[in-house]
Amino acid sequence: MDMKAGGNFRNYITKEELDRYFAKSGYDRIYIKNLISTDWGFASWDLQGDVLFVYSLYGDARIWKEFFVNLGKQLNAKMIKFITKRSPKAWKKLLHDVELDEYVLKIEIGG
Repeated sequence: MDMKAGGNFRNYITKEELDRYFAKSGYDRIYIKNLISTDWGFASWDLQGDVLFVYSLYGDARIWKEFFVNLGKQLNAKMIKFITKRSPKAWKKLLHDVELDEYVLKIEIGG
């Protein structure tokens, strides 16, 4: 994968990152399928049909959004859904062009 995600890819997550993620997200575990880790954060995702789901996300959401839009285009996804229970309205304000659907942020992918 040659796309950037705000840093160099690596094969580990630090305890400090996990502790901060758990404290801020309210979750007590991370989804590890297709886990991507960089030197500043991590994310996990799965493709179901033509929808790219982003489950665990730690780091700058704006950079991850760009990463996942590019990945979604490569995978021919029609939509990205970021799953969150932490202040969805704040995420919508941060990411601007997303649609809020309860606790799911959806991004349509254009051709």
